[in-house]
Amino acid sequence: MSEQANTCVFTTMRFDGKSSVAHYNLHLKRLQEHAFRVGIKWPINAEKIANEAIIDEFSNHNLPVNQPGLIRLELNYQGFMQAKIRAFSIGDGDLSCVRKVTSTALPAPQWNDEINGCKHGDWKPYHDAMDIAKERNCEIALLIKEDTVLDCNSSTPLLLDDDGVAWYPNVRDGSVESISLISMLNGLKDSGIPICQGRITKTLLSRGRELVAVGTGISVVQITHIDGQLIGDGSTTFSKLCHNIYVTQLKNSWHQIQEARK
Repeated sequence: MSEQANTCVFTTMRFDGKSSVAHYNLHLKRLQEHAFRVGIKWPINAEKIANEAIIDEFSNHNLPVNQPGLIRLELNYQGFMQAKIRAFSIGDGDLSCVRKVTSTALPAPQWNDEINGCKHGDWKPYHDAMDIAKERNCEIALLIKEDTVLDCNSSTPLLLDDDGVAWYPNVRDGSVESISLISMLNGLKDSGIPICQGRITKTLLSRGRELVAVGTGISVVQITHIDGQLIGDGSTTFSKLCHNIYVTQLKNSWHQIQEARK
């Protein structure tokens, strides 16, 4: 196990520009699971500590009024929890026009079975993947292992196959469990989209209708190209459906951390 990897675990949440964060309980649950996997003891009063850390971070910043952003919550190996605002200007996008992006394929970082798929202290390879994607004039890095899309650098891929089934990577293969995607699954099923968790192979990609990426920071975007090669049949129906479901779930997920700022 990488010594750096087991120094901490983290999760990144949206905040609404006031006093609430999205999918709070799901984020804490995943943080606890990742702490267990890398060998970090989970505090008995973890939720209270997390609340205090987020309140402190909000209090220490002159936050733009009503401007949403991202906040990272981290637990280190000593049991200390801290929150850090990571970005502002996080929007929900235009539901009538899904943002289209391009991607590049890169080898997926690998550690070991205990920590693959965890958000841990050795996260530099994911940041490096984003830097390489930018150098290649792409917005997304698709992380590949054995000709299979394992993950994205800051989101999770979701592919609509030509038979109408939506596929996303299996966490057992080392992908990071996506809070955003989990929140959307029931909505997709209710819309008549069968869901399969498995291997997104080159063959599956070649016949897929639409490929989207889902994440806390990007919402839902449609991936149109991989290293210059066109992906999908040009339709946007599935992408728009995913984005509508994402935004609906986001609106219903806010958890107030403290009283609204005056």
